[in-house]
Amino acid sequence: MLRQRFLIFEYLFGIYFTLQILFPSQFSIPATLTGFALLTINKYLFEGLRIPYFFIIIAQALMLAFSSTIVRLFALFMVYAIIAYFPTYKYPKPSGKFNVGHKKLSFAGGPEVAVFYPTTERTKDVKYSPSHNTWERFADFIRLFAISKKKPVFPKMLFKHSFHYLDHHNLGVNSEANIVKSNKAYPVVVFSHGLSAHIHMYSVQMKEWASNGFIVFSVDHDELIFVPGKKTYPEYLAYRNTQLTTRKEVVKKVLDYIYDEKNIVKLFGSDEVKLNLNKVFGAGHSFGGGTVSEVAVEDKRITGGLVLLDPWFECANEEIAYQAINKPVLSIRSHQFEKLKGPNEVTKRHVKANDNNGLMVSGFFKHSDHNSCADLGLVHPRELYLLSSKRATQKFGDQMRLHCSLVNSFLELAEQHTDGDQVVKDGDLTLKKKVLDHFRLNLKRTKLNDSLHVDE
Repeated sequence: MLRQRFLIFEYLFGIYFTLQILFPSQFSIPATLTGFALLTINKYLFEGLRIPYFFIIIAQALMLAFSSTIVRLFALFMVYAIIAYFPTYKYPKPSGKFNVGHKKLSFAGGPEVAVFYPTTERTKDVKYSPSHNTWERFADFIRLFAISKKKPVFPKMLFKHSFHYLDHHNLGVNSEANIVKSNKAYPVVVFSHGLSAHIHMYSVQMKEWASNGFIVFSVDHDELIFVPGKKTYPEYLAYRNTQLTTRKEVVKKVLDYIYDEKNIVKLFGSDEVKLNLNKVFGAGHSFGGGTVSEVAVEDKRITGGLVLLDPWFECANEEIAYQAINKPVLSIRSHQFEKLKGPNEVTKRHVKANDNNGLMVSGFFKHSDHNSCADLGLVHPRELYLLSSKRATQKFGDQMRLHCSLVNSFLELAEQHTDGDQVVKDGDLTLKKKVLDHFRLNLKRTKLNDSLHVDE
């Protein structure tokens, strides 16, 4: 069950309006505006602004313009209704036995990389927004979506203030904490995000993996999202294909870093921390899924396998993307993409190319959408819903837990099932059967409904 974040200053505005209704003679216009300004400044500094604040401004205007108790009660009701309609949630606690540490790397000329890893320490938390332009990426994606659906396109500055609160949302990690010392080398996940996303937008997933003993390198792709002048879909895909080339180079640059032992010693401040280079997994969502899939074909340093979360292959290089990598692959489509002919067909081509030796686990969760694996449903669920993402807000928690559980089962068993390029034999049990059995056993423990449709 998700726990809602309590944004105290939004409720303080409601209390402030209640006092204006109960004691109207005490609130002259200058005094009212002064109090409103003080609350606004404090909200901006400590919580940040979001969509409900614009309705709070309207409510205050109604309070000042009308002395009618009915109008004022309506304004008060509107404030509380809007706050309830736009919830934001706390991050769920990861299922693993470790806390999660966090470090941030900056490469000369890019990219930025967030590193999630197991720790037992508790230190200062980290903000959700990794940079000043997090809101801008999201705004460009919404504008791109609006144009594709022939909907109104809002100015970018509106988004800057609507999503300012993301700068105050904590991840629930421990900055610069010491990594847990282990006699074994750590398995690794290199993660590539989707278009318009960033290094912290899949933190629920990454915290799960890190809490279970993985070191996760989340790679940033700072790229143009809103593409003016590309009027046809083939033109759009051709442009994204050029970005795909750049994305692959960035991921390979991070692999260069990982494979240099001196970098890992410097990163964690100890020569006792070792990475298991036979267990390096590539993972990605949407455009990131297509990215790591091609990297795995071109670069044999992806030794463990692939985790693909609703991957997008429409701009892929066909001679690369649909080659078998002969390693474990988990490919989870969304129910939303399942209904779209284009994305669904090309994703299934990738599944078919890798569906051999029982190393491919693929399917989709019923009622899931393209962002069910991301943090968006935690930080701005209703905004996501309004953008035609057809998920009921209260169902997001279940979808996130289902995705986390299946990926955890896959990573745990794929790590045991392979040793670099060698598949470890385990009688007649395929990796696919072992993963699904493990996943369904976890569902019984957590009392989640099994909504996974498995490709046969």
